Amino acid sequence: MEMLFALLGSGIRLVKTKDAASGQSKVLRITNRGKAWWVPIAGAAVFTLFFGPGQAAHLRHAIPNQEPPMANRALQRMESDEYKIVFNSERDGDSEIYLMNQDGSGLTRLTYDPATDSLPYCSPDGSQIVFSSDRATTKQLYLIDIDGSNVTRLTHNEFDNNSPSWSPDGNKIAFSSGGNATPSNLYTIYPDGSNQRQITNLAGHNFLSPTWSPDGRKLAAEGGILGKTIDTEWGEAGRLQIWTFNADGSDPTQLTNLDAYNGYPAWSPAGSSIIFDSTLQGWADILSVSLVDGSVTNLTNDPLQNEFAAWSPDGSKIAFVADRDGNNEIYIMDADGGNQTRLTNHEASDSGPAWCSL
Repeated sequence: MEMLFALLGSGIRLVKTKDAASGQSKVLRITNRGKAWWVPIAGAAVFTLFFGPGQAAHLRHAIPNQEPPMANRALQRMESDEYKIVFNSERDGDSEIYLMNQDGSGLTRLTYDPATDSLPYCSPDGSQIVFSSDRATTKQLYLIDIDGSNVTRLTHNEFDNNSPSWSPDGNKIAFSSGGNATPSNLYTIYPDGSNQRQITNLAGHNFLSPTWSPDGRKLAAEGGILGKTIDTEWGEAGRLQIWTFNADGSDPTQLTNLDAYNGYPAWSPAGSSIIFDSTLQGWADILSVSLVDGSVTNLTNDPLQNEFAAWSPDGSKIAFVADRDGNNEIYIMDADGGNQTRLTNHEASDSGPAWCSL
């Protein structure tokens, strides 16, 4: 078992660990998430480091990540204005991108276009948002600054492009692309629009809705055999499962085998589980699958539609969509499914939440 030993470097980009048995030390990189920093340590899963306000050079707290999270998260939670939630809403007549505080306050509209803008995702540094839009007839990916300015088209593909997800280091965006008669596959692209690559091509399979592991080395996605369907509350849908891949698309591995539609995965910040939508109970719930033992836990347990789950960067909260009040609203819950609370309250549909670290 290795133990946390010391921090190095004025920019706090490195951590030094010391093996308790051998006494040997080594230096590892850590990844910034606001005031929280993640570092993989062999034998201790992933450590999260926390710093006091204005004291970035002084370690305040360090814990090994756990799920469900520790009961006392007071030191680990950020102030309400440090995380925001971006989502799409039809409240102004068509689907646009909005930003709000994690308590539902401070609503700001970011896009103004008659097309359908949806499925936004924030860059790791919180400066930009990538989203899907059909403003070019087919759905393409676009970038905007966090204040809604500088709209830039990112992809120029023949088929629809959906479900963008930014890599933890900010260097790539993963997404799915395909047409009605063409299998959907996973792609990556640089944020400047260069170096687009198709990374999956498993014969007879569809893959959609990619999400990155916290270390950026793997992807998870929904996928399944073309033409294999199941009846759901929405009608007939693909019998899709959750898969994992290396970041280059190699080593495709089916993670779940549930007699249901399973989709929109989100990898936990601790790296130990993946949450996803599933119709296993006959309706859509948010489930969690452990990457340690494969066990599956139902987090929402609600006989209505629950979908589009997204982790907060510190792993303490999950945002999701539910239609418990007759239309889709954004909800938030603890990582273990507790304290489910509605954030939005509008007669129009709100959907596709994602977190932003500002």
